[in-house]
Amino acid sequence: MAQENFDAASELARGGRFRRSISRAYYASYCLVVSRLVSQNVTLPTRGNPTHSKLPALVLNSMRGISSGRRGNLAGVLMVLYRLRVAADYQPTVSVDTADARIAAGLMQQVFRDIKEANQ
Repeated sequence: MAQENFDAASELARGGRFRRSISRAYYASYCLVVSRLVSQNVTLPTRGNPTHSKLPALVLNSMRGISSGRRGNLAGVLMVLYRLRVAADYQPTVSVDTADARIAAGLMQQVFRDIKEANQ
């Protein structure tokens, strides 16, 4: 799911669908991070996936194989992506443009890089 959302975010941005692109960038990152936590046997809530607000704390406190500094950075990136996603999905009066989509894409790429490096 993570890679599929990554690809969709990129394609949507190229097509000028910036709001949808930002949403997919967040979900690509969310899926990748949750997948990493599951692979490390981190206990998740009974509903299956962590809430968006609790994901950064899970990264900070439960993700292994990544330095504490990198975990802090990753948690911060997830919070920014989430704020961008909320604005894109739920705040129609907020302007969303190509610069916002580029920021979201860059943050998404950073999440993927950090997780990939941790897996090596």
